[in-house]
Amino acid sequence: MKGVVVDEPPPQMMSGVAVREWLQSLMVKEGGGFVGYGEEHAWTQMSGLWRLPYMDDLLLPHNIDMMHSEKKYC
Repeated sequence: MKGVVVDEPPPQMMSGVAVREWLQSLMVKEGGGFVGYGEEHAWTQMSGLWRLPYMDDLLLPHNIDMMHSEKKYC
């Protein structure tokens, strides 16, 4: 938004292991989704890409896995 000054520092960068642990700690609410959506986090589901063994090692594990995207769509 124009005219808004943000004084807060950026959030701390999380490793792939930390993101996985956080996702696994979220509780599913009745009807789907996770408890705390919109208040504490913006996760609506856990991607199937987290089943890949190397997701914990990626610098940006929440980004699209390009190797599998290229293999499937290109």
